[in-house]
Amino acid sequence: MKSLKIMKIMKIMKIMRIRKHAAQVALKFFKEIAPIKSSTSANPKVRGTEMDWEIIKAYRNNGPVSIMSSIKNALNTGLGNCGEKTAICYASLSCNPTLLTNSFVTILYVINTDHQFIAITDHADPGTSTVFLPKLGQTALIIDPLSEDWYFPNLDTFTATTNFLVNFPDKWQRKERNKIAHGELIEGYLPMDISLENPPP
Repeated sequence: MKSLKIMKIMKIMKIMRIRKHAAQVALKFFKEIAPIKSSTSANPKVRGTEMDWEIIKAYRNNGPVSIMSSIKNALNTGLGNCGEKTAICYASLSCNPTLLTNSFVTILYVINTDHQFIAITDHADPGTSTVFLPKLGQTALIIDPLSEDWYFPNLDTFTATTNFLVNFPDKWQRKERNKIAHGELIEGYLPMDISLENPPP
């Protein structure tokens, strides 16, 4: 009986390590292939300008917003906020074969804070109902493409550290984590379904 419990724990930890690796691969795109500058003034790493924001608004309003258009526009201009960077990571994660079983990749939106991010969970997305981070489950992985961060918000520090599932945030990432932790969450705009009346943040 004890051995079965240990095997179950080991299986869960393996799934979480797979999610961690998938997140690292997705975020590596911004570091090694195409750095995308954000226009948000909250980014201490790269201070955006008013002109940057005007460029992003212009390409968002220039046609239907989709995953492919978000990727193309961000790559062509080198600019993108959480909507564009989330679309890029979502494309990578939803096509990652290691996540095809035991994992659901969902874009989530923080109500009243104008922010999108990605959750990889054991269960399907919350749909139209709102949720908070603890409801996503202990094994939920959060990926915040805007701050290029990943973490397991519901895993205790000891378990995360001993299983190499911890990612220490910088000052900006800590601020974004706090925003998500205290926010009411709902399924975000799937990029292929975004209308011009409701553009991503």
